[in-house]
Amino acid sequence: MKNSIHLLITGKPGVGKTTLLKEIIRVLLKKKLRLDGFYTEEIRKNQKRVGFRIMNIQGQEEGILSHSGLTSRYRIGKYRVDVDKMDEIVEKIRRSIKSEKIDVVIIDEIGPMELYSENFKGFIINMLKRNAPVVIGTIKEKCLHLLEEWGVSDMVEIKKITERERKAFDKLASEIITGLCKKVLFLLTKGC
Repeated sequence: MKNSIHLLITGKPGVGKTTLLKEIIRVLLKKKLRLDGFYTEEIRKNQKRVGFRIMNIQGQEEGILSHSGLTSRYRIGKYRVDVDKMDEIVEKIRRSIKSEKIDVVIIDEIGPMELYSENFKGFIINMLKRNAPVVIGTIKEKCLHLLEEWGVSDMVEIKKITERERKAFDKLASEIITGLCKKVLFLLTKGC
C-alpha cells in the first residue's frame, strides 16, 4: 500500500468487493481492532435482486437502503432509496466515533444510492480528510472522480479488483489484509 491513509476497493459489479470487505472486517475484528460502519447485502426474491439491506459490522441488519417496492422520490434504476435510513446509519456511526475510540470505519459503498444522502456525503468527505480513524470501503468506479473533486485523492489508495484477481481471491485478500493490518497498527502506535 502507498503512503495514503485510507483504502477504497473498486471494480465491476459482482467482482467481490463486498466479499473482500467482509473478510477484512473478520480479520480486523479478530485482531481486536475497534470497527464501526456498514456493508450492504442484496435482497433477493424468486432469485432476482430486488434491493439492498444495510448490515452492521456484526452482521446484523440495520435496515433497507433500497428496494424496488419502497416509496421514495430518490431512485436508481428500479430501486427506490431510503435516504432517511442512510442518514440514520451515518448519525449512529458519528456517535460511535465520538463516544468510543474507533480504529477503522467500514463503508460499503460510496455510490449513487448512498450519495443521495447529503449527510453521508459530508460524513465521507470529512472522514477521508482525516488521519484517523482509517476508512476502508468500496467505491463505484464511476464515482472515483469524486475523490479528486473532494480534495482527498492523496489520502486514499484505490485497489481495483479484476476478474482475474477474483479467481485468486484468497491470495488477493491475504495481500490486502496483511498490508492493511501493518498500516492500521502503525498508525495506531503513532497515536493517530
